[in-house]
Amino acid sequence: MTYSKDLRKKVIEAFEGGMSQEEVSRVFKIGTGTIKRWRKIKKETGKLEPRKRSSESYDFLRKIPNSKLDEFKEFVLQNAEMTYQQIADQWQMSDSAVEDYLKKLKITRKKRLIAIKSDQKKKETNGKRK
Repeated sequence: MTYSKDLRKKVIEAFEGGMSQEEVSRVFKIGTGTIKRWRKIKKETGKLEPRKRSSESYDFLRKIPNSKLDEFKEFVLQNAEMTYQQIADQWQMSDSAVEDYLKKLKITRKKRLIAIKSDQKKKETNGKRK
């Protein structure tokens, strides 16, 4: 959520006018972290403009069309060794979007390292017994 420039200005003025961060937070109903961030932005840039999002952040898919959902599922199943980031790069989407679609498709991608180690220990101990 982006707060208006006017609100940002009022918050900073209230703080600079002598109110504590906690008081400003209560009066304007915003978090102290937000106030800290705005103070830092003003100190660094001299402005209180909301940050512009880069156009690159919109170049990835947010949704997979239903027609491609089966193709996505097949790709994930065939490339089980790939990380979320690698899948995201292949499908031009964010890794969190990949995670969301895998949940939707009920595909779990748990690392099986503990299970593999456990099996190895069982084999080692079984081999030693005679």
